[in-house]
Amino acid sequence: MFLNGIISSHVYIKKEVNHMTFEQHLEIADRSIEVGDFAEAKAHYAYARRTASYDWRVWWGLARSITRNFTQHTSENWYKFVDKALMLCKDEESISMMKEKIQEYSKNSLAIIENRRKNREIQRNSVSGDAGDLTWLWIVLGVIVLIIIIAAI
Repeated sequence: MFLNGIISSHVYIKKEVNHMTFEQHLEIADRSIEVGDFAEAKAHYAYARRTASYDWRVWWGLARSITRNFTQHTSENWYKFVDKALMLCKDEESISMMKEKIQEYSKNSLAIIENRRKNREIQRNSVSGDAGDLTWLWIVLGVIVLIIIIAAI
């Protein structure tokens, strides 16, 4: 019964989504980001974009949803959305807020990329170190066997 309620309410929401206003889509999308439902946020920003692609909040919201509110490094084209938002926004305070957020995110992303590179290098070194250790072990064992054979003769 509970599951049926979820499914039927979900279907109801899908039917009603097309009848929402631009502001309602933005409001739901913003709340979805606050609770960590980034897929839902992205969907509502996409609907809002169809209605008002000239509004910077849509593009900023899409960038926020793709990057999980600028907390997760991604290879998606989030920066194109940010560029569009910055181009459309006329409010200096909002522009400043966006630039600060992007600068912080860029620093964090660079740190994440650098850590991944270091981890790969460490893994490569440990793998090659293991192979080198095994090579030396085989050489030592070969020398010992050779000494035993010579001593037996």
